[in-house]
Amino acid sequence: MLFGIGLSIITLAWKFCVAIVAPNQIMSIFQTTPVQVTLYLVTFIALIMVSTGFALMAKERSDAALRKAALLDRLTGCWNRIRIEEILQQEMARMHRYGHPVTLLMLDLDNFKRINDQFGHLAGDEVLRAFGRLLRTDIRATDVPGRWGGEEFVVVLPSSTFFDAVTLAEHIRDRLETFKFSFGAVVTVSIGVAACRATDTMEEWMQRADMALYRAKLAGRNQVKVEDLDGSVSNFICSPSSALRLQWSESYECGHQEIDQQHRNLFATVNNLLQLDSSGVDKKTIGAAVESLLTDTVEHFQFEEHILNQIEYAEAPLHMQAHKRLLDRANILLALFQRDDADLAALLHFMIYELTAQHIMIDDRCFGKIDAAVHETPAPPHSADHD
Repeated sequence: MLFGIGLSIITLAWKFCVAIVAPNQIMSIFQTTPVQVTLYLVTFIALIMVSTGFALMAKERSDAALRKAALLDRLTGCWNRIRIEEILQQEMARMHRYGHPVTLLMLDLDNFKRINDQFGHLAGDEVLRAFGRLLRTDIRATDVPGRWGGEEFVVVLPSSTFFDAVTLAEHIRDRLETFKFSFGAVVTVSIGVAACRATDTMEEWMQRADMALYRAKLAGRNQVKVEDLDGSVSNFICSPSSALRLQWSESYECGHQEIDQQHRNLFATVNNLLQLDSSGVDKKTIGAAVESLLTDTVEHFQFEEHILNQIEYAEAPLHMQAHKRLLDRANILLALFQRDDADLAALLHFMIYELTAQHIMIDDRCFGKIDAAVHETPAPPHSADHD
């Protein structure tokens, strides 16, 4: 269209200039000359291009509108399951390429069937519409809300840390609980939170979010639960001063005194890193704190691998592979951060959540309690591979 319109403008401008400079030549328009044939041909081509371009533009807009209609849930205005699955795959690819964290909320309206039975299906539709509107207006423009099916919803949070996701989930839960519906009942929602890990498939990520949601339902509904982590959300991430921090729990202990002490030390190092981040220190100081955490983690992994081999833990090789993947990823993100190719949020999310908290709270508990006979095992010498 632009090219065709451009040809028409050039042709008209040329005719206008000829009419001013040589008005007697304007009568040659009625004569068959090579110039006039060329002008007619150019005008004809421009007309074809403009009309064809207009038709293609109209079709493109129509296709886009139809695709959007096919991917939107009409009742709630949120994306449907097909579109959400596409977005999950895209965000996982971005996380693997750039290190940007991505988290997922899985939400389920509590006792929704009872609302339909007691107040009618119109009331149920009102709840779904209101909740969909709440999700669309109370999240960032980059966050993606979707209706997973029935009364179950999801929210994909790109470039959002685990802690940001929990804060948003609590906000959504509180907003719905205080929302005034026309039929006068209070409606609540249970929410499960899961952050994507570098080793996840989409199914594994979704399953962890679904299990967190199940735990929220099992615990009494109208609450937020995080994936596979013991204790309440507030005990896990908040101190009395409301600063983000990790809090140690006896349930994280494996029974080996030295390993458990190293875990506590890692938690303390992470909390120091969180404090530095919240105080607004410069990039060099943050980088040094991350390097210190990484050094402590390498030493801890070496010692833990030595113990697991000594007790002949059947899945020690897999656990060691997990250690290697985590360290490789940490080194890559740190190098990118130091070159300004990765933002601080991506680095801190991985170091604090995935490398430390999640690995200790979930992976390190898989091998169970270590027998007291190996409690006094001396630490292995440092290997050159990690120096």
